[in-house]
Amino acid sequence: MADAANAQKRLQDQALTAVFLVVERVYERDTSVAVLVFYGNLPAWQRYMKGELQMVTADSIKTHIETSMSCELVHVEGDDGYHFSAIIVSPEFRGKNMVQQHQLVYRALGDRMKQEIHALSMKTLTPEQWAESNNQN
Repeated sequence: MADAANAQKRLQDQALTAVFLVVERVYERDTSVAVLVFYGNLPAWQRYMKGELQMVTADSIKTHIETSMSCELVHVEGDDGYHFSAIIVSPEFRGKNMVQQHQLVYRALGDRMKQEIHALSMKTLTPEQWAESNNQN
């Protein structure tokens, strides 16, 4: 039962995060619209303002990967808060197949992959593979 409640809470938080992203963008143009959107959900707004609900950004994913793994390059794109793509170059990928490389990234992101990030497509390369791909271009 607790798992179902936790799953429902995560879904609510994800939905609220998406709403907050839209409201932040609207807020830049019209403050009154943002106030109306949050009028009915003051507790959620308070949680967001306290930092309990965080918007996932490409930069936050990049920083998380860089602090959890040894990387020569991390480039992450995506601006909807849920769908991201990444290029990751790390010596930790040497001798590992693509699935094992992706597992390293998933481990580096930890619970964020289960709760906050809906989709992350990634291209993982060793430094040698990266150098070779740049020499061909």
